[in-house]
Amino acid sequence: MNDSQLRSPFHYRVWFFFLLWSIFAIACFAWSFTSPLSSLSDPPVIDRDDVYFDNISYNLAEGEGFRLDFAKPTWRETYLSETEVDDRQRESNEWIAEISVVGPTAARAPAYPIMLSYSYRFFGRQWVTPRLINFGLLSLGLALIVFYVGRQFESPLVPVIASLTLLGDFGIFGFATKIVTEPMAVFAVAGLFVTVVAASRSNSFSPWLVAGLAFGAATLVRSNMNSWVLMLIVLSAIGLTIGPRLVGERRTFFGKFLLFLLGTVIVAGPWWYRNCQVTKHFEPLGTGGKIGWVGGYCDEALDRGGNWQLHAVLKQQNLSIESRQFRDTPLAVREYYMGRDSFQAGIEWMKSNWKSIPKLMVLKAISHLGFYNHFHIAITLINLAMMISACIGFVMSWKRFGGWATLVLFLSIATAMITWAHYGRYSIPVRPLIHLGSAVTGAWLIHSLFENWLPDWLKHIQVTS
Repeated sequence: MNDSQLRSPFHYRVWFFFLLWSIFAIACFAWSFTSPLSSLSDPPVIDRDDVYFDNISYNLAEGEGFRLDFAKPTWRETYLSETEVDDRQRESNEWIAEISVVGPTAARAPAYPIMLSYSYRFFGRQWVTPRLINFGLLSLGLALIVFYVGRQFESPLVPVIASLTLLGDFGIFGFATKIVTEPMAVFAVAGLFVTVVAASRSNSFSPWLVAGLAFGAATLVRSNMNSWVLMLIVLSAIGLTIGPRLVGERRTFFGKFLLFLLGTVIVAGPWWYRNCQVTKHFEPLGTGGKIGWVGGYCDEALDRGGNWQLHAVLKQQNLSIESRQFRDTPLAVREYYMGRDSFQAGIEWMKSNWKSIPKLMVLKAISHLGFYNHFHIAITLINLAMMISACIGFVMSWKRFGGWATLVLFLSIATAMITWAHYGRYSIPVRPLIHLGSAVTGAWLIHSLFENWLPDWLKHIQVTS
């Protein structure tokens, strides 16, 4: 290690990254005591998504491919067995007994079930290991983004403040014990963000290919990120039209964006092709978005703060099954038609309630950012202060990371407004950026108000860009 490294602030050093990773991992474990689980070995069933992920992963581990099979007795006994499940649990699991779907599915992203299936293969079908993997991925993602963004500033206050506020974010750590994609998504978005910021600071074209590879991987973790691809194409077209005036600048921008898209297609393209194969229709982005569409565009969603409504989706699925009388139709093809019916029902609702659409979209954005009536007013005010300070921090650090953070948050919010929100759940992967933006504002305030009392190594350190 050279002299300049020894004299550099501690948040520039590698050991600080591993310290952050360890602290966040311990926080995952500590927050697990607030979950409704009796132990980390409890099976899923807190959310329906976790049961579906468990089923797909079980079939993958058995070598049967990416498919659903709710009729398999060896899988069902975990939830319905009279010897393994008590009466209260079995009663709450009755919805599982009513589902008998069998066949390849295009309704879920593949990355998390694949990871879960390897856990089943190597460690058996138990849920301690997947939850520990969640702890590792979530803490690694938080450490990665805090460390990298923190290095963009001379002041160690930025990563320190961000770390402290993140440790209190129960919205993020509350998903660490769930068998769902959020922990992996936090890691995927952190990796994507770091590669994009690094590429933007390089004069070379090749880092944009790497960023595209990271983006493609992120879409395989969360299907709703596929909408980001479409929005980025539109935004880039607008940028080319009204942006750089010099021909050379336009060619550079276009070349970098094409490399970014190429990287995305290299990783996600095979899965897009697979979805078209199993659905027997052009459905590269999967069927989950369309199947759930009516849950985001219905009277119930409007009445309940813009949040997605499972009841409306199930009702529409039953209507599709009754009207189409599926018999020997493969599951993925059924999903395609159910998705088409759900999308059409949502469009019809929009036509009949077009005056309510602006209100519905605003409600979705509000819910997406974590503002809903479930929390005490103090938590709402803290969240509001975080959002306002994050916006200020993004402006102050626009060239360092704030501009890219603004773009990511815009894509996340726009996706929720166009599709649906679910009590802030879909904002979990981007919430670390809000903490980092808020930390910039906090560091600036500390420097401004307490500069005379700060130690010499913290004085006159530039916080903003």
